[in-house]
Amino acid sequence: MLKPKTAAFAPCAFVGRIFRPGFLLLVILFAVPLVSFAEEFTVIKVFNGDTIQVKGQDTPFTVRLAGIDAPELSAKKSEEAQPFGREARTYLENLILNKRVSIKGYGEKSYGLMWGEVFLGDRNVSLEMLRAGYAAVYLEKSPKELDLSRYYPDQKEAKAAKKGIWALGNNYVSPAQWRKRRKTKRSIAALLYGILHQGGNTE
Repeated sequence: MLKPKTAAFAPCAFVGRIFRPGFLLLVILFAVPLVSFAEEFTVIKVFNGDTIQVKGQDTPFTVRLAGIDAPELSAKKSEEAQPFGREARTYLENLILNKRVSIKGYGEKSYGLMWGEVFLGDRNVSLEMLRAGYAAVYLEKSPKELDLSRYYPDQKEAKAAKKGIWALGNNYVSPAQWRKRRKTKRSIAALLYGILHQGGNTE
């Protein structure tokens, strides 16, 4: 039976119900911040430089690496990937794909996506991405329990050494800015398409 190393789980809301171990695992990780499981998960997919899919107790789920923001990949063939987006994913794949990891959960980021610090042995994977220059400290809303002060020194060192994304110098754009620009471009493209489509139907 899985036993969290930190935080307590109160099952009062689930009294009288029977769950598979994998489901209970998800309930704990998504609902209870600061809960940790040691060596219980295998990384089965790396989506990009900060999002992975893991499997534990035959239950797969998606984890967003807490504390960092990696360069964006293109969601569509017509869109450009952010510089170092593919390199960041490849680095993370080489680091943890098909390996056993521990997770310190920080609750749900969005539906079906969990915030988590992932550990390969005693190595914090988020910090490894920062040190390699394939991620920056996350600038948007992070879990309140997460101490980001531990992350900035590694980013500072990578930036000084011009590793990865920091080799771009003044041309560097944060992932948050990139997402905002991409959203604006999509909105403009949709507007133009609507105008042209409407114009084509006029007589």
